[in-house]
Amino acid sequence: MAPIELEESNISIGIDFGKPVIVDRIRCVPRSDDNGICAGNEYELMYWGNNRWESLGRKIAVDRVLSYESVPGNTIYWLKNHSRGIEEGVFTYKEGKQIWW
Repeated sequence: MAPIELEESNISIGIDFGKPVIVDRIRCVPRSDDNGICAGNEYELMYWGNNRWESLGRKIAVDRVLSYESVPGNTIYWLKNHSRGIEEGVFTYKEGKQIWW
């Protein structure tokens, strides 16, 4: 097996089959803890307010993006997946970027 190179934005993986082979397809399956936004899953966005978690409502994802309106700023958020996924965490936003804690 060729060495694996890990760089900031480039990952290379080499495989030595031991003899010449014809590769007719490649399948890439990213490693995941299954906590991305998946179509068909039910999510609830919450924020910390009034000394408790306040819900902004539940939604069923139809794509890899969820949209919520009237989200308060300057607080912490929690996106709960009610369908699956176990490694949830809180996050904030700073200068338009999501920061996980």
